[in-house]
Amino acid sequence: MTTMSPPPSGFHRGHLPGLLERPHLDTVEPGLSGLAQYLTQAGSRLTAPSGTIEALGLPRSAVRTTEQPAVDRTCVIGPPAARDQLRAASATSLDLPALTSSEAVALLVDATARSIVVAGTYGTALPAALTVSALAHLNPAWVVEQPPAGRAAGHSSGGDLLVAVLPSPSADAAQCAPTVLLVTGVARTGADSAEMNQALTGLMPLALRSKAVVVEHADLGARLLAERLTAAGHRRVVTVGSNSSCGVRVVQALWIGVSRVAVSTGGEVHQFTLATPGRHSALAAAAAFAASLEIGAQPQDVASGFTAFPGVPGFLTSSTMHEMPQAITVLTSLARCPEEIADDLDAAHELTDGKVVLLGDLSAYRPDQAEALARALAEASHVVLLAAPDDRHDDARTIAAVLDAGLTRESVTVLRHGPCEPALPAVLADLATAGDIVLLLAPLPAYLEAQ
Repeated sequence: MTTMSPPPSGFHRGHLPGLLERPHLDTVEPGLSGLAQYLTQAGSRLTAPSGTIEALGLPRSAVRTTEQPAVDRTCVIGPPAARDQLRAASATSLDLPALTSSEAVALLVDATARSIVVAGTYGTALPAALTVSALAHLNPAWVVEQPPAGRAAGHSSGGDLLVAVLPSPSADAAQCAPTVLLVTGVARTGADSAEMNQALTGLMPLALRSKAVVVEHADLGARLLAERLTAAGHRRVVTVGSNSSCGVRVVQALWIGVSRVAVSTGGEVHQFTLATPGRHSALAAAAAFAASLEIGAQPQDVASGFTAFPGVPGFLTSSTMHEMPQAITVLTSLARCPEEIADDLDAAHELTDGKVVLLGDLSAYRPDQAEALARALAEASHVVLLAAPDDRHDDARTIAAVLDAGLTRESVTVLRHGPCEPALPAVLADLATAGDIVLLLAPLPAYLEAQ
């Protein structure tokens, strides 16, 4: 079986590793568009199937269309789930190394003089985007999931600093050595100790190779990681949070049309404003602040970068819905897990003295996530769940499990899509009045996006 080869000797820092000079993309997994954009800007000559190019939104002038990799390729980048099959197929045909997107990002990290890597099982997108803005004065390159508004997800600046999200910090991808590792969420609860241990085992090798590790104190798994690193003798672990024991502490987070945030570190207090509401946004900024200081940035420059941060499209940004009263604010949430849903609901409640009605479907969630979903959704004043026309669809089992997990049935409306069902705007208008907020969980079903 072909294994991941190290970068060839002789390449210079800031240049493309040899394996990424002519890759073939064979996946559309989340986060890959940022990697592809970085590579095309850095001079990599990519090939990809037509469907992949379209799904990633890549310019066809920058990527050559081919359904299968050719002998001139340096590697194949594919999804983690198909890695072993790709490697076996490549070994028997073209003898090309097969990489996951995490392994490709890891190669870029080691080809850069300074790097901040954001990793975790959730909550990575906002801290990464904030870090890009915080370090704008240092001309960073980046590979992120969701960029600041108006920016691409991937950018090759030609400088010596890289900000990157590692999609899945597996043992293979952990071979890189970041300057700073910023760990966001591993797990808020210890309900599944096996899943927690698996996540920590994946992160530990990467953390031990990092010169500094920044962890968010609010997350149980991140705290456990900090404890393990300290026990292993790691010399630089920085905790971030509201607790007085944290090395970087949020001492103020007040919404006044913008978030006014103050963080304390080393006996000094630094202030800035954020366009993004919510205490979790302030904590994400504090983590980005700590990581930025670790690579030598000055606090005043970082604070200026936060103040200029334009937000991230879909992260509690305004949306419109056909026939909804203008007095009702509609916000979009890109939350991808129960913990992120809870954070966005908390932030939405900060923006209004009225109700917060959550609207979304649960097709992306599994029935075994029901308890965590029920806890998160309970923060909403009312929940409108969009469901398939019949109970045979997978989301019906998830909805039933969430209701059985303790979510009050009186606070839930299950709305099936069909000609005999009431119109969604009418349902929402009955639940929300002037001054209330409707929080949309994205991505929305196609029929709703068309409204």
